[in-house]
Amino acid sequence: MNVEMLYQKYGAMVLRRCRRLLREEDHALDAMQDVFVRVLQRQDSLKATYPSSLLYRIATNVCLNRNTNDCGFAFCRWVYTRGSCWASWDVGFWGAKAIAWFARIAEGFGGFMMLQHIPEWKLERFRLGELPKEEMAAIRQAADTDSDLQARIEALNVSDQEIHASYPAKWMARQIEQRVDVTDQSEAPGSSHWFGSGLALAAVMLLAVVISIWLPGPEAPKPWDQKGMDGIRLKGAQPKLLLYRKNASEHEHLTDHSIVHAGDLIQIFYRAAGKSFGIVVSMDGRGAVSQHWPESGTKAARLTQGEPVSLGYAYELDDAPKWERFYFVTSDEVFEVDIVTKLLQGEPDSLQLGNGFEQYSITLYKGAE
Repeated sequence: MNVEMLYQKYGAMVLRRCRRLLREEDHALDAMQDVFVRVLQRQDSLKATYPSSLLYRIATNVCLNRNTNDCGFAFCRWVYTRGSCWASWDVGFWGAKAIAWFARIAEGFGGFMMLQHIPEWKLERFRLGELPKEEMAAIRQAADTDSDLQARIEALNVSDQEIHASYPAKWMARQIEQRVDVTDQSEAPGSSHWFGSGLALAAVMLLAVVISIWLPGPEAPKPWDQKGMDGIRLKGAQPKLLLYRKNASEHEHLTDHSIVHAGDLIQIFYRAAGKSFGIVVSMDGRGAVSQHWPESGTKAARLTQGEPVSLGYAYELDDAPKWERFYFVTSDEVFEVDIVTKLLQGEPDSLQLGNGFEQYSITLYKGAE
């Protein structure tokens, strides 16, 4: 089994699933590698018509059976999203499998109840072409007219590029292979005690899941409740700016010192990594400063946590010479936009913002037409 090819095709899907359940980048990366280790260790006995379904299920089981509390006690997280209620609880092997099964049923049932909602697992499999023909055709037809569904698919496309840019396939394949070599862990089912307690907990979870479907909630709940999240940093993650050039059929990921041209459409994303407030501005070779986020106003905007967030529009590069430099400045406290813009007018190469600020910049160089 080619680890690099397996990760290249399915790694982004598995990491997104782990991020969704564990909510910490380090834990999600560790769990994602664990998923591929388990697949490689059992490749001779694993058979699946659709590998994405198998990997998604293994990822769910791995994450639900993890104890993410450093103190060693069971840790429970609830996420109420699109009519589905998920839980992460250290309930042993069989308990985790039962909860995962109930949660999967609930997510599908929630999607049926809301009619228009396609669960994330189904959308992931659609993008990989691993659904029955009838379902592929139905989702494809819905995507032709549903702008929200189109936006969800586009967000997953961009997420794929961000993940593969941050964790390249060759590098990740080496990490997984090394882990296979040193891992000597057993996944034997737990004792009858855990079997019984796991099923009892699963029954409670099923009741909570069903109730959560009927609970009133916002029409479009956010993937992660922002209340109480200010100041919580993802371990190992830093605030980051992501730029993509919009082409006819795809988004091209742009890195520092990429070559661009006048007229290029630049899609801007940010990853808050726990910071509460921020701004995105750019300065061109003529010294003109453009404010991208917030689009207007004098104070930094509150940032959305979790997956990279799109600013919602594409920025067209003008004919200013030499370069366009983008800045993402963040802080735990709200701050004035002109703190940054005034410094740009003075010394754009090095913003001396002082304590309490973090900055990330990307410079795009203008190529000859």
